[in-house]
Order: sequence, then C-alpha cells, then structure tokens
Amino acid sequence: MEFGEKLKSLREEKGMTQQTLADHLYVTRQAVSKWECGARFPDLMTTKKIADYLQVSIDELVSGDDWKDFAEKQPAIENETTGRLQTAYYTIAAILMMIKLYVKSPEILHEIISNITHYSGLSLVLDLTYSLCQILPDIAIAIILLYAANQSIKRNLGPKMIASIIGTYMGSQILFYSYICLYTKNANQLFIIIAQLLCLGSIMHFFKTKTQRNPLFVYIVCCIQILAAFGSDVYYTLIIYIKGSVNHYFLLQSAYCNLNTIAIACIMCLTMMQAKLVSQKRKLQAKKV
Repeated sequence: MEFGEKLKSLREEKGMTQQTLADHLYVTRQAVSKWECGARFPDLMTTKKIADYLQVSIDELVSGDDWKDFAEKQPAIENETTGRLQTAYYTIAAILMMIKLYVKSPEILHEIISNITHYSGLSLVLDLTYSLCQILPDIAIAIILLYAANQSIKRNLGPKMIASIIGTYMGSQILFYSYICLYTKNANQLFIIIAQLLCLGSIMHFFKTKTQRNPLFVYIVCCIQILAAFGSDVYYTLIIYIKGSVNHYFLLQSAYCNLNTIAIACIMCLTMMQAKLVSQKRKLQAKKV
C-alpha cells in the first residue's frame, strides 16, 4: 500500500476528515488531498507530525517503495522562510530583466525602424533577425522567471521543474549567442556557446538524474557563470574608458549589462541552494530505500 492510501485509510479509521487533519497540521485541505492521491509527499517534519497524530511509526506510514520518488516529488525548498527567499530571488531577477528590457527596447526599436528604412531583401531579414535576437531571449527569460516565482509560491518547484527553468533560462542565452556568432562570424562567441552548453548540461544532469550525486560540480558551474558575468562587465567598462568613448549609448549598455549580471547572480546563487537541498533529500532517500 502506498503512502497516500495508507494515510487515507488511517485517517478514515480515526473518523477524521481531510480538513480536520489539515487544521491539526496547519496546512490546507488541498495539501492533504494531494498527499492522499500521491501527487506529493509531505516534508519530513510534517510526516513525523502525521505519524504522531495518527499514532503510528514513520516506518508504518512510509514504506521503502514510497521513499523511491521522495526527493523527486518534494519541492526542493520546503522551509517556509527559505521558500519566501526563493520566491524573492526569482521575482527580483524577473524585475531586473524587465527593467533591462525597458532600457533596451527604445534602442532596439530605433534599430528596427532604421533597418526597415535603409535596407531590403536578405539584408533586411538578417538585420531584423539580429535586432529581435537581442530582445526576444530577454522576454523569454523574464516570462520563465515570473513563472518560476509563481510555482515557488505554490511550492511546486521540484528537481524536474528546476531543471526546466534553468534549461529555458540558459537555453535562451545560448540561442542568442549562437545567432550573434553566425551574424558577426566572431569565433570568440563559439567558445562562449560551448562553455554555456557544458554548464547547462552539468546542471540539467544533476537535477534530472534521480540518483544521489555530489552537487560540487553544480557549485563550480554556478560560480563560473557569476564570475564570467561580472568579468564581462568589468572588461567592457575598462575597454570603453580606455578608448574614451563614454557617452549616452555606453551608459545604456552598461546599465542593462549590470542588470543582467545581477539577475544571473541571483539565479545561480538560488540554483546552488536548490542543488544542496535536493542532494540532501536524495541522500536520505538512498538510506531509506
């Protein structure tokens, strides 16, 4: 018998409704319903409270089979305070991306109008695509970050969903760099694309693989992403100052580069925290199965 069936059976034996159990545990009735239908497991502290309230041991309530998918069905962050921090990180990153879009959009719009006025045929298509590729990935990232914040509030951010969010976020950047590489024929961009693909692959592999893995490589990848973002900002600023090209255009470029860097730092710090907690759950799961 699975956890949800056991919980329902024991609850009904005690003559309790889902609402009665929910009130005792300080959760919603919908949460109890999800536990009973197998959509989600309660966290460890709540499981212990359920066992105590129903007067059974945790081992009676949760079998070895139930532990197999424990880490994957649980939200990565269960603590309420840390969960709020997670939501705040995603929200801040989304707001920063939207501010970046606000700063960047007039310049891109002017560029698009100029291209339509001065070019035609294939040149126009290429230039328009280049202009759109500078803004569409940021729109996609802002949307996925808002979605992530919403799912964080609902406590639905398990390892698979985290992998999907990171995949969309980094995938959008990789598509942008790929088109820039093709458009400018700049070989340096190719190295960035390869590095981004390796980073994305390692993070996705950690969150998608159900077995216990050391999150150290995820920490290293996230730190590299943060350092690369800050390093790129510093390099760009120094080059402009050395050339003496400080103007309105530079200030705009610097502003949205800095916003992007802070957003990356927020997301990567959050990813490291999520990886640590997922690793701990999988370690516990491995001991119980």
